[in-house]
Amino acid sequence: MSYNVLTGSTRHRSAPAFRNGLTTSPDGIAGTHLRHRWETRSGVLHLTVVGPDPDTVEVEYHRLWAEHDAANRP
Repeated sequence: MSYNVLTGSTRHRSAPAFRNGLTTSPDGIAGTHLRHRWETRSGVLHLTVVGPDPDTVEVEYHRLWAEHDAANRP
C-alpha cells in the first residue's frame, strides 16, 4: 500500500471534499492492479491516498488530513 501526501498551510479544520476513484498502480512483478484513490486539492494542500481497498484508503485519508491540520494550526 502506498500513501502520498504533499502538504502546505490551509484554513480548513475538517477534511475537505474528496474525489474517490480508481487508478492503476504498478504492483511489483504481479503486474498492474486497480487501486482506490482519494484525492483533494484545497488551497496549497494536495492530498492523495492510494491503497488496496476503499475502507483503508478512507481511514488513512482522514488520518493524514488530521495530522496536517494539527501541524498547521496557528
